[in-house]
Amino acid sequence: QNSSVQFAPQEEDLQKLTASDTFLSGRFLPRLKELDLSNCPVNSPVENVLMPLAMSKELASIKASGTGIYGETPELHTRSFIFALAECLVMLDLSRNNVTGVHDLPVQGRMFLQENHQLKVEIKVITEALKQQVLLDLSGTTLSNQDEAAELLKEGVIKTTDRYAFTDETAGYACKDVIGTVKVTPSKFLPQELCKCLPGWFGSGATCEMCPSNKFSDDLGFDTCKSCPANSTAPAGSTKI
Repeated sequence: QNSSVQFAPQEEDLQKLTASDTFLSGRFLPRLKELDLSNCPVNSPVENVLMPLAMSKELASIKASGTGIYGETPELHTRSFIFALAECLVMLDLSRNNVTGVHDLPVQGRMFLQENHQLKVEIKVITEALKQQVLLDLSGTTLSNQDEAAELLKEGVIKTTDRYAFTDETAGYACKDVIGTVKVTPSKFLPQELCKCLPGWFGSGATCEMCPSNKFSDDLGFDTCKSCPANSTAPAGSTKI
């Protein structure tokens, strides 16, 4: 860890490697079972990290948290071919990077994508993770294709708690949580669908403001605050007259 070793091949080197007999026959790092790059300054596209390992038949764990990798993950499942890595990888940690797109589920057990800012996760990835009981951790990550995920919620593919499980009294909202193996921060995943402003606040989803003086809101989800009746007053953030 914390090494300055250049790990990921770039451009022409990557093309040469993935076209070589050594790679295609699975003889590149054939006995590698675990790879830990955590906090190493890799600073390369995530494809350049994963593709050299795509034919590995024994690699079960890749840790690449906080390595500065970016871009979209390569598809290891295609219509015509499944790379060996997709059948043996149990754990993939790409958290605390700038991964922007995930197109398939290349693990059998756990995939960590926490704190990746704006991330597009293909709907089939979320669906497969729930169906196959694969842990997909998106905590702290803002979903860029929220409209597509919202459809899964409407269809009942994504299920939520009945109660509002998370409360942020500083920001003035409460959110329901997602049930199952997909772990999220509700206010970043689907704020409009999962979150409402607290009593004493107003707004939409997880974007809330405190009711000003002489106004109030007495329930969850007010988009505007009520005015106090004549000859009555209330301090800012009031939940009743």
